[in-house]
Amino acid sequence: MLEPVRQYALERLEEGKDARQARPLHAHYYLELAEEAEPQMKGHDQVGRLDKLETENGKPRAAIGGSLEARDAQTPARFGWALRMYWLMRARQGEGRLLLEHMLECDEDLPARTRAGALNALAVCMYGSGDAERLIAISEESAALFR
Repeated sequence: MLEPVRQYALERLEEGKDARQARPLHAHYYLELAEEAEPQMKGHDQVGRLDKLETENGKPRAAIGGSLEARDAQTPARFGWALRMYWLMRARQGEGRLLLEHMLECDEDLPARTRAGALNALAVCMYGSGDAERLIAISEESAALFR
C-alpha cells in the first residue's frame, strides 16, 4: 500500500507549483542525514547508522537523482563523500558509481575539495571493478585536489 500512496503523492506534487521548491528541501534534508551519519559509520554505532541509511536508501537516491536532473553537481558530490563507506559496506558500489558518474557529467566548476571528495568516493565504488587504469587516474586526480 505504501508504494501507491507514494506515487499518488508524487503525482499531486508534480501537478502543483511546489515541486520546484520541494526537491531542494528534500535533497537538503537527506544530505544532512548522510553527512551526519558519515563519521559515525566508523564508530561503535556503525551497524545502526548503516541500517538507518539502508532503511532510507531510496530517499537519498531520489534526492541525488533530482539534483542531477537540475544539473546540480554540488549536492550529489557531497552525497558521494558522505555515502561512500555505506555504498562499500552494503555492497552498493554499482549504485554509487552510477550516481557519481552522472555527477561528473554535470560538474560545473565544483570547489576543489568537493570534487576531490566525490572522486575519492567514485574510486571507492570502482575498486575491484577491473578498470584499474581509470581507477588510478581518478585516485590521482582526487589526491592532487586534496593536496
